[in-house]
Amino acid sequence: MGGLALAVLGTLAIYVYALEFQGPPPQLKIWDIEPTMNWGVARFQGVVTGARYETDTGWLSIFLDDNTGSIFIRAYDSKTQALIERNNVPGVGQHISVVGKIRTRPGFNMLILSVAGGLDILPEDVPRENISTITSNPENYVYERVQIEGKVIKKTKDDPFKGNASIEIQDPQTGDSLETFITYTVPWFKDWFEDYWSQISVGDTLRVTGGMGWIMSVIFMPTERWEF
Repeated sequence: MGGLALAVLGTLAIYVYALEFQGPPPQLKIWDIEPTMNWGVARFQGVVTGARYETDTGWLSIFLDDNTGSIFIRAYDSKTQALIERNNVPGVGQHISVVGKIRTRPGFNMLILSVAGGLDILPEDVPRENISTITSNPENYVYERVQIEGKVIKKTKDDPFKGNASIEIQDPQTGDSLETFITYTVPWFKDWFEDYWSQISVGDTLRVTGGMGWIMSVIFMPTERWEF
């Protein structure tokens, strides 16, 4: 009975906050979400496991994991533009705190970013890793932020339909290499990218900070860069 009462009170608190917008929103774990919380407002914190800019709509799609579950986060065009202007677009492996409206339906939960100021990228140190260490144990680096340095041995740009550019970076000491991927067709990024891309040549030494995906590669959001 006590557990039921606690659940009802928690749901009521979220409902009241959604109506009144007074005080800080409650912070929840993803597994706390219930159908009765639909349209409630709450804060979640976790690691970004996916981040994608939708070029046709201008929306930002984020996948967040907090070790209790995962949730899809959507920022619509005006909120996405505000995040861009603040240079506050999160990438894979970054830890964020986000406030939004919960949308729940059978088998699917979603969080809608209400205001751009409701998303904070949490500061953290990014470790420098040897490429060979990552390639030897890639499962240890999934969704982790890493910094690597090496020589450019290949640069490739897909056709605009796919919209991905990649640079393969090699550790000259061991010969191991990693690919780094970035989407170049994002409208607010394309002009800068074309100029930047033309400056990178095979043989250059680059330092890269980004998030590791499931495939053995470093993934960027368009606000992140390779550094000479």
